[in-house]
Amino acid sequence: MSRLFPVPRYLAVVLVAAFGLLNGCAGAIQSSLEDSPRHAWPEGLTLRYVESGGSLGTRDVLVDGARIVERRTRPGLSASAVAGETEEGALERSAPADPAALRRLVETLVEIEAWDQAASDDLGQPPIDAHVAKLTLSRNGERTEVWEWAHELELTDRIVRVRRLIDSMLAN
Repeated sequence: MSRLFPVPRYLAVVLVAAFGLLNGCAGAIQSSLEDSPRHAWPEGLTLRYVESGGSLGTRDVLVDGARIVERRTRPGLSASAVAGETEEGALERSAPADPAALRRLVETLVEIEAWDQAASDDLGQPPIDAHVAKLTLSRNGERTEVWEWAHELELTDRIVRVRRLIDSMLAN
């Protein structure tokens, strides 16, 4: 009988340690954003915003503090309607990141608590062509990711604010 007990204790220790690591990553990214002087872009921070699935194809944007790179790949059914995108897809743009715009982006990430998942699995049944928007923040090997159903972005008005800022940065 006593041989059965060490396994559950061991698993409990492993699970507690794993939860601490996951929670620690979000905490480290949170503190790097909140403690950033004058909301400057924290060194080594990368932001990735991806919308994928459904009839819209995939949009992938990476902000690393120096540049903004937007890629659109795997076009969906209506992708040819997007200006500048060919039937084969793969629109790629790159622009230098404006320091003032990056400060606004950091402020927004702090306001929306971008390290904390707000959506739950009970958002209801998504439409057939539903797609997901994901916001991933990483720094020094630590990573946190939040997601929302893309058809709910305007209702939640959370990570869509990040998308709007990135769009304005790419437009300038």
